Amino acid sequence: MSNIVTFMKMKSFILAIAVLLSVSSCDNSIEANIKDGAYSGTFYRSNPGVKYTTAKVSITLKDNTFEGGSDTNRYPTICKGTYKISGEEIEFTNSCGPWTADFDWSLIISGKFQITTEGDKVRLTRNYDGGFYDRYELKMQ
Repeated sequence: MSNIVTFMKMKSFILAIAVLLSVSSCDNSIEANIKDGAYSGTFYRSNPGVKYTTAKVSITLKDNTFEGGSDTNRYPTICKGTYKISGEEIEFTNSCGPWTADFDWSLIISGKFQITTEGDKVRLTRNYDGGFYDRYELKMQ
């Protein structure tokens, strides 16, 4: 009789482990929740040893498209295009251009940014090598 009880306990233990493993292998990624709408705020670039200015920016997101601008010429260049959210990242594809060679093209909103949200506030950050980054601090209007 004790062999049967031991077998049943072992079977229950193996079943519990199997369930735990199957649940832990599920995709638990979080999709950032950015709503369509008009946003405004600031943009700034941070770089150790260099002081950059802050610009007022606006951007409208609608149906995976964006359009926007800045109060400072080409700092940053937002223009228009499409975006895709994957997990906690947003990737912009800018459709404006062709661009002239007389400014820093890294200031064109394009590529991947990390998303942080808090209520109606959205922070988009792109990190570069060497400890500097671009950051958009936006609030839904």
